[in-house]
Amino acid sequence: MKKTIEKAQEHIEELFEKDSAKKLLFHNWQLKKTLLSKGEELMEACDLSDEEGQQITLALLFLDTHLLFDETEKSSDKHRAKTFLTNEEVSSEQIQAIEGLIDFVNNEKEPETPAQEVINDIYQSFISEKNFPTLTEMWREEKQHLESRKITVKEWLKSQIEHFRLHHRFHTEFAKENWVERKKKNLKKLVKAKKKDKKLVRKEKLKAKFKGKIADRGIQTLYRVTLRNHIKLSDIADTKANILLSVNAIIISLSLANLVPKLDDPNNDYLIYPTFIFVIFCVASMIMSIMATRPNVTSGEFTKDDVKAK
Repeated sequence: MKKTIEKAQEHIEELFEKDSAKKLLFHNWQLKKTLLSKGEELMEACDLSDEEGQQITLALLFLDTHLLFDETEKSSDKHRAKTFLTNEEVSSEQIQAIEGLIDFVNNEKEPETPAQEVINDIYQSFISEKNFPTLTEMWREEKQHLESRKITVKEWLKSQIEHFRLHHRFHTEFAKENWVERKKKNLKKLVKAKKKDKKLVRKEKLKAKFKGKIADRGIQTLYRVTLRNHIKLSDIADTKANILLSVNAIIISLSLANLVPKLDDPNNDYLIYPTFIFVIFCVASMIMSIMATRPNVTSGEFTKDDVKAK
């Protein structure tokens, strides 16, 4: 049976390497390998016989192979598996078991046996992948191409969230312990993406509603740059005024502390006029600095002549 699995894997890989497989962005060989890898991990943790494990592996290999073919040459996954396995002289009982697993997955039935629980969890395990947002977008693109119809992001996100919340659940203990947490995180990402899409739609509607009433981006940029330059120039003036205020305040403080007490001495009469002139000009400089920082508040009143004169 192991040789049959190896041959089947080679056969399926060859099918996926054909040009017809390029349209499959989601159900490709890379996803198939990921599912097989997760399947090995899950089957080791579950109490399944070797025969059941081999049947599950073969069923996984032949699932979704019908997507590789045009309508004219399509055949069901069950028929393709049966044809291949019959040529490999696999017993009819095992072929029926494999066909039963393929039929169970394609019809999305509720599992009734341990083998069905395992293959169900493996087939849906991509839901717990870290790159699930990318995978689901690729799935949407693939579905659009295969069904030749437009699927909006809003419609797709809604269907995915409903599937997460209402229809999907893991059945095996291993999957519940190891994959459910990541599934919850991916669900949160979908809900967040849906909210983001709603905001974007609302924004586009507002843009359409007020189109022509809102200033063009070029005008907005002009006002923004003009305001920024005005603020920068005001900031420069404020900085210079602050320097003058600080320096003159220090000078006046030193003058009052050192020069004024010495003016009582008759020998220092010659310092009186220079000191007062020095202090007066310092005070004048401070007053002018304060006046320079005062905002120019306009009254908003104008006449027709002002308008004509621009």
